[in-house]
Amino acid sequence: MSWRDRLVTIDGESYYAGKFREAKFLVRSDGLEFGRRTEVHEYPDRDIPYVEDSGKKGRKFSIQVFVVGADYDIARNKLIKAIEQSGPGALQHPHYGVMQVSILSARASQSTSKAGQASFTLECLEGGDLLFPIVATATDVATTIAAEKSIADSIADFASKFDVLGDFADSTQGIIDEVDDIFKAIDAAIGNVTGPIAALIRAPAEMAAMIAGNLNRLRITLGEPGRALNIYRDLFNSGNTGTATAITLPTATTTQRQHATNIQALQQLVQRVAVAEAAIATTTRSYETSSDALSDAAMITAAIEVQTAAEDVVDSRPINDVVYMSMIDLRTAVTKDLRIRGAQLPKLTTHTPAATLPAIVIAYQLYGNASRDAEIVARNRIRHPGFVPGGQSLEVLAEVVNG
Repeated sequence: MSWRDRLVTIDGESYYAGKFREAKFLVRSDGLEFGRRTEVHEYPDRDIPYVEDSGKKGRKFSIQVFVVGADYDIARNKLIKAIEQSGPGALQHPHYGVMQVSILSARASQSTSKAGQASFTLECLEGGDLLFPIVATATDVATTIAAEKSIADSIADFASKFDVLGDFADSTQGIIDEVDDIFKAIDAAIGNVTGPIAALIRAPAEMAAMIAGNLNRLRITLGEPGRALNIYRDLFNSGNTGTATAITLPTATTTQRQHATNIQALQQLVQRVAVAEAAIATTTRSYETSSDALSDAAMITAAIEVQTAAEDVVDSRPINDVVYMSMIDLRTAVTKDLRIRGAQLPKLTTHTPAATLPAIVIAYQLYGNASRDAEIVARNRIRHPGFVPGGQSLEVLAEVVNG
C-alpha cells in the first residue's frame, strides 16, 4: 500500500492517522530526533578528538496531532486520559510503525476559530523495540471521521429545512407521531427517547442534535456492534418519503408543502445518522470471514446510494451538495476499511460430505481439529450435530487441510 493510500482527507486537506494506546488522532506534522549516544574526549596537544560511542540514542518524537468531529471532546478526553496513564504505551506512528513510548510532555489547545477540534503537541521517547516493523494503516479512523462529518452535515441540512412555527396543530401532531413510530426500536433498546425529542420540535437544531445523540447512545449503550448494526439497518428506510418506495404527501397548499418537507427532513435525518453510526459500528466489529466484512460494506454502500439518489418531496430537487459529498466520502472510507480488514480474514467456501457424518468428523477432515464442529453447526444451522446430511453443501471457512 502506497503512502497516498494511508492519507485521510478532511475538507481538502490530507493527514495521516495514528493512535496512542486506544486513543485515535490525526497527525498534522511530526519530527524525529535520533542517532548515536556519543561522548567527545579532547586531549592537550592532540588536534583530533576521540569520540566514544555508547550505543544507539533513544528515538525522540515530536508530534503535532489533533482530534476533530461532532464528538471531538470525547476523543480529546480519551487521548488526555491515555497520556496520563502511568508507564509507557503503544504509539501507532504513521511513518515508523507501532512502538512503546513514554510521553515526556503533552500540551493541548482549542480555539473558537476552529470549532469541533482540539490540537495536541506530544513529545515522546521510545521505550522499547518496535513491536511491528511495518507501517500500520488506521482506516477505521478515517471511517469514524467521515461518519462524524456526515452526521454534522445532515444535522445542518435538517435545521435549514425543518420549520413548524407556522404549521397547523394537527400537522405538528403528525410529526410527533412520526417520531414515536420511528423510535420504537430505540425506546425498546435504551429507554424513552421520544418524549425529549418531541419536546424540541420547535427548535430544529436542538431536535436534530438530540436525535443524533440518541442514535449514538444506542451504539455505546449496547456495546455489541452486531446488535447495533441490526437496529441501525432497520432505520435505513425509516418512513419512506423520498426513497424508491416513496409515499405521496399532499403539497397543494403552503402548509402542506412545509409539512411534507418536515416529514421528509425528519426521516432523512434519522436514516442518514443511522447509516453513519452503522459505519462507525463496523470499525469495532470482529469479523470471522472476509465475506462477513464485505457484506457489511455492501449493506452500508447500498444505504448511502439510496440517500444520495433521493429527491425533495416537494420540488424534486436533488440532495444538498454538502451532504452528498460527505456521504460519498463516508462510502469511500467504510468500503476501504472493510476491504483491507476483510483481505486479512479467512474466505468462505463450500464442502459437500459424501455421506451423512457427525459434525465432529467433518471438522477433523477439514481442519484437522475436531473441536471446530460447533463452528460448522452454527454457520449452517444444523439441527442434529451427530447427523450432518450427506450430499448437501455446507458453508465452511477455507482452511481445508485434507482434500
